[in-house]
Amino acid sequence: MQVNNQQPMSATFDKITQVSALYDNWSDFQHHRPVPSEQWAQHVVQAIAWDMLGCTMISTVHNRLVMSFTEPGSDDNTGLTAALNHAYTYAHLGNYQQAIAILLAPAIWTGLSINNYNLWAGQIWNILVLRASRLGQLRLYNEFLKVRRPNISHNPREYWFGVETPTQSIIRDPLYDVLYMRETRQAHQYIESLLTALWHAEFQQRWGLYRTAVIMLADIGLEFGMTKWSLRLVNQIMPQIITAHGEQKGFGLVTLARCTIAAGNSTPEALRESLPYLIDAERAFKDISLLKALEDVRFLLSTVYHNLGMEKERDDMAEQCHLIAEERKKVADMAADRWISDLWDDVSRVGAVIAAKT
Repeated sequence: MQVNNQQPMSATFDKITQVSALYDNWSDFQHHRPVPSEQWAQHVVQAIAWDMLGCTMISTVHNRLVMSFTEPGSDDNTGLTAALNHAYTYAHLGNYQQAIAILLAPAIWTGLSINNYNLWAGQIWNILVLRASRLGQLRLYNEFLKVRRPNISHNPREYWFGVETPTQSIIRDPLYDVLYMRETRQAHQYIESLLTALWHAEFQQRWGLYRTAVIMLADIGLEFGMTKWSLRLVNQIMPQIITAHGEQKGFGLVTLARCTIAAGNSTPEALRESLPYLIDAERAFKDISLLKALEDVRFLLSTVYHNLGMEKERDDMAEQCHLIAEERKKVADMAADRWISDLWDDVSRVGAVIAAKT
């Protein structure tokens, strides 16, 4: 499954199928009673593989299946791994408190060993960092969360712009570079590395990353004046994105709207056609509390309304844009959050209880 092994995901599913068949055959001939940890472990692996493939909904089905049929609080962490992955996927959709609630259920943390507690606390920490990064709370991250990180692997580049520490991924690192340079209108300088990452994503069948790379390529195409080509490119990928959630959907819809306006030479017809895409993008960014992107799309919406002569809608959207700018400034200045502080006190108390029993 490692990206740098440069193997397609189909090879992973081939191995999973072989292992499952061998286990079933061995169990039948040995009259071996299935052990839950052995029986459900392959579903956890499949959930991870499906997520890497870009099929999050199928991954969620496998995780929920494992969570339903495994014993909580056992020495085996198969059910815990499924719960951790499911909670993070849920948080990625903007349901941060609900995701934390899943992990705080006594059935999840009761009976954890010290090692498993570290995984459990680490996933809660990851969800809090994800939330802080989307809200733009870099100060909260540096002054509160960073110093409380459990003993887990962590690369800030997965959450924050401007971090130079590479992820050692031949696909994700170029995408992070393009996203960062896009903020300074210099993304076109990375077109070669983007095309290379796009090739690797397609060959390795990592369709989630592939979709993101295609949207970036269409976005860069606008800088070169390739409006018709960019519109055609993003239209081809949108059916795979439109039913999704989160940043990718919002980014795709904004890019589609920009391509529509540019390809239509900013005519009133093109502007009206772009409106539903921008409205859906605003909803997508609002659902996950991605404040900077939300402010940008609201500014673009107010501009479109202005050019269409829709003064009331323009003024309403301009006011919302101003409000979100004020909220961004407010949350960025926060060095602490009462909810996060109380939550981490609970996590620490659970750790103290587990350590006392060891």
